[in-house]
Amino acid sequence: MSTTLKISNLAVLIAALCAGHVAFAQSSIILNTSPTTTEIELEPGTDVEIDPLSGNLFATPDDPAACSATVSCEDVEVDILSFNSPLTVPQGQSVNFTWSSRGAWSCSGSGFADTNWNGTGKQPSGSQLVSTVDVPLDTYDVVLDCSNGPVNDQLTRSITVEENNNGGGGGPEFCAQQGRLPPPGLTRDIDALSNAFNQDIPGQTLVWEDLFNAPFPDGGTNFWKSERDKYISLEFTTTGVPTGTIGSLDLRNPQGAGNFGLTLLTISQCPGDFTNQSDPNCKDLVNNGDIRFAVGQNPGFTCELEPNTTYYLNALHTTDANAPYDWECAVPPFPPTSTLNCRDLIQVIEE
Repeated sequence: MSTTLKISNLAVLIAALCAGHVAFAQSSIILNTSPTTTEIELEPGTDVEIDPLSGNLFATPDDPAACSATVSCEDVEVDILSFNSPLTVPQGQSVNFTWSSRGAWSCSGSGFADTNWNGTGKQPSGSQLVSTVDVPLDTYDVVLDCSNGPVNDQLTRSITVEENNNGGGGGPEFCAQQGRLPPPGLTRDIDALSNAFNQDIPGQTLVWEDLFNAPFPDGGTNFWKSERDKYISLEFTTTGVPTGTIGSLDLRNPQGAGNFGLTLLTISQCPGDFTNQSDPNCKDLVNNGDIRFAVGQNPGFTCELEPNTTYYLNALHTTDANAPYDWECAVPPFPPTSTLNCRDLIQVIEE
């Protein structure tokens, strides 16, 4: 196994070595392992040193239990410290898995049919919101496996996906009780990913991570495209988000898209809920505009989100701010177009 150092400026390194300086700051080192490379995070504020005679690298990992034994790492220890999930979940709702480990480079998941939990690429510690919309009713042994080279640790959690009897389209029971349900005749668009060329991208759009590839409030810039008579609803959680976090969801009509219009946005505890919210700042009909949000506080003109709470970002292309809602893809005073879909560029900005 060879080791490659990730250098941002090779010329600087060569000059430093020629001058006799053999220590420099790096945030990580990259190992050319198979089948994929392995990145080891280094302790912040420490230097990577190179022995000019032997060429050996010396670095301090952020996790002291990272591989530090032989090349094969046979005597390194990997421990999963925690792996949490509910025992049951109504079909259609999402499960928030959280875990932490020590000594691992990466983790993988398996055992949860028809979900994005299954697969590699998970961090040694983290969380993942997993939708159960397509999961058959059954009990599953959900597996978390964390490894460091050939050494691994594994934990299994049993979770039962049960029938959802609340009539709320997968949301909490109070959504049906309060009439905060999706508009009649409209269905949820679960594969609304798009790109700058107005092309469909394979993949689901059920939770925040599906669109932004990171948990709330992290994001960036992406495109979504909803089909006629469908709405978008992305589930996210404020669990673990520091109180006082402020940001905005900014929508823009893509330049040259040819299909654009007004978008009704809400941030609600209910999926597909476009009713007036208790906080009026959590609902807006926008063309080129945004909704600002804040966790655990309200600095004014901002949608206040409670800590440790599940929410949905709901979006519907319409010119109607209030029910009944008709799917329309146009900007007044122009008439609704006959296009089959309508697209937005959406950007998340954390302040």
